[in-house]
Amino acid sequence: MGRIWTPYQYYSRDCRRVYGIEPNQDITRQNEQEAICTSLDRLPTNRKAYFSTIDKRPSGTTYQTSPVLL
Repeated sequence: MGRIWTPYQYYSRDCRRVYGIEPNQDITRQNEQEAICTSLDRLPTNRKAYFSTIDKRPSGTTYQTSPVLL
């Protein structure tokens, strides 16, 4: 059977309207398993956005052994 994936990251120009999430929230150990939304108001001029879904999460550097992020 397949796995059910839970999103950790959304990107939008309007996080509140599209996903019902406040943009650019701080990530803590209490909420690191929740999806966050990064506002794309300031895209680089080349229109590319580079990202990592585990950057800035408390367990980001130890995600392979994290029960929260696996």
